[in-house]
Amino acid sequence: MKVKTILVSQPEPKAENSPYQKIVDAEKIKIDFRPFIHVEGVDAKEVRQQKIDLSQYTAVIFTSRNSIDHYFRMAEEMRFKVPDTMRYFCQSEAVAFYLQKYVVYRKRKIYVGKIDFPDLAPLFKKYKEEKFLLPSSDVLKPEVPQTLDGLKLNWTRGIFYRTVMSDLSDLRDVYYDILVFFSPAGIESLKKNFPDFEQNNTRYPSILKFKGHYFIGNDNGFFGSLLEEDFPDEFYHYTAIQQQAHAWRFTTKNCFIDLAARIVNKEAVSSFAEVSRSY
Repeated sequence: MKVKTILVSQPEPKAENSPYQKIVDAEKIKIDFRPFIHVEGVDAKEVRQQKIDLSQYTAVIFTSRNSIDHYFRMAEEMRFKVPDTMRYFCQSEAVAFYLQKYVVYRKRKIYVGKIDFPDLAPLFKKYKEEKFLLPSSDVLKPEVPQTLDGLKLNWTRGIFYRTVMSDLSDLRDVYYDILVFFSPAGIESLKKNFPDFEQNNTRYPSILKFKGHYFIGNDNGFFGSLLEEDFPDEFYHYTAIQQQAHAWRFTTKNCFIDLAARIVNKEAVSSFAEVSRSY
């Protein structure tokens, strides 16, 4: 079956040279965008109830653009003038670049990690005497507090906004060949909006056994070309990937290799994948 439609669970990119547009042009497929989750800011009263006084912190940790937006929104609501001496620790270059929306970049003390939050550890170690504020949503990756606690930093988490599941009821009778997720929250939103959701032809990674050999892949069209008029010995869908958001990124590395290792170790494929009669 050829892929004709894809739904991406994020807002449509504003950039004209979006990689999605390149896929549309090259493959002649339809890609729709729809945020499955969105954020809503909490008010100043709720932040005060968390016993947070913005003036008591000498450094702020930003893990996303949302954290930047809601920190400065809260500063404005609380009529707090952010001092020039404030230090900013940004998880990535993209987050640091976005900070320019609120501050004059060259005049501020900004420290930038690489990609993952633990990459900031060497920078935190240089400034262990600071009092850190972490503006975040109500959903926080475990690696964040683990890293900060492991370094024994003086830090406080402030819930400045919440992750909310979007209303997707208008999509009930709309079907796509591929659904693209970027976080477990997106998958939870799908489940909440459509408790009776059925996979139909939407694709999971698949495992094919044919003439004693195993093949792992996403493109079931490849399996059809391989089999031609023959039938597979066995065919499975790896549906457990729904609970493994990281596996959607770099699928070969984070999913396929693990599946291959389990097969090599003689695990029964039926113990971790679902039998399917269609490919």
